[in-house]
Amino acid sequence: MRRRARLLTALLAVVGLPLVGITPAAQGQTTAAPEFRYQVGKNGSSVIRSIPGTQVTFTATTGQKRYLYTKNLTAELLTSGLGSGDAPGTTFILHCTGPNMTDGRQRGVYSAQNMATPGETRTSLQARWLFIAPANGSFTCEVQVSSYARNDVIDRFGILQWRILAGAELLSTPVGTGAVTTAARWALPSLPVADQTVLWNGTLRTNGYTHVLSTAATQVTVIQDVNLTTCHKADVPKFPRCGGAPAYNGSTIETWIEAQPQNSNGTACGSLLKSSVTSTFISVARHHKTVNGTWSFARSSLGGCPQVRLSLQIRHAGGAPTIVHSNWVNGIAPTHGVVYQH
Repeated sequence: MRRRARLLTALLAVVGLPLVGITPAAQGQTTAAPEFRYQVGKNGSSVIRSIPGTQVTFTATTGQKRYLYTKNLTAELLTSGLGSGDAPGTTFILHCTGPNMTDGRQRGVYSAQNMATPGETRTSLQARWLFIAPANGSFTCEVQVSSYARNDVIDRFGILQWRILAGAELLSTPVGTGAVTTAARWALPSLPVADQTVLWNGTLRTNGYTHVLSTAATQVTVIQDVNLTTCHKADVPKFPRCGGAPAYNGSTIETWIEAQPQNSNGTACGSLLKSSVTSTFISVARHHKTVNGTWSFARSSLGGCPQVRLSLQIRHAGGAPTIVHSNWVNGIAPTHGVVYQH
């Protein structure tokens, strides 16, 4: 069984402006976490561990928001000898708990990737999300990890040894009380695994978000993260829409963010703006990858329009068909976006 399939059952980026990593100043952040070691055996993705030292606890009233993002998040495989095609993987989950954080409500997001062994022994990823308090109370957010390998890999190598490198952080920025004046989030609606979009060609525009602009801020930053899997023949039972491809030889995907300024009634107000295009190749060994997009631009580039419609564009540029993940498990969204003004 392919690694990504097992993971899904267990998880209970101004025209021409380059993609850049813009993050607001953090408040109430954790100190850097110590090294964390753990072991992975058969069906490893069924085990989700909290990473000690990444917990952030705060009180909030209904509707209050916090922008959360990770730094220095790296998993290292300590067991040596894995070869081409073994390709173990790691998922990092940004997860929050507290009052009314019940099933059916978004509780966080994840970022995941398989290693292209033997050349890779580390996976560094980032997760970011906008927390919106569903009720008054105390909430705790943290980073969790689930690493995994096919059972035949465990048969050959035994229990795999892993560690999270020291220095991981979960940072927290309250919205409306400092540099960040407004923020909003969106995500692809949850679909059953078999019904998720599989791109064979062309471009998919995700349903994004219409954001009302604030005159109190001069900059707009959009983040858009998408989890993608290149179809493999072994994926077909889980993802039937992968079936029938002439070859399963990896996928090349291009992603970019679009911003359409609008009038208050939703009609176009000014020209469409696009971020730079990011091209990503997902090899057969890699299988699964999270593509992070970040785009920051001046509010003035929107021509004084009162709001903006934001969306992610995903173009299949070659190779095998590609799954765009939108299956939520335990309230964790795989393809999602955030906009904040500062």
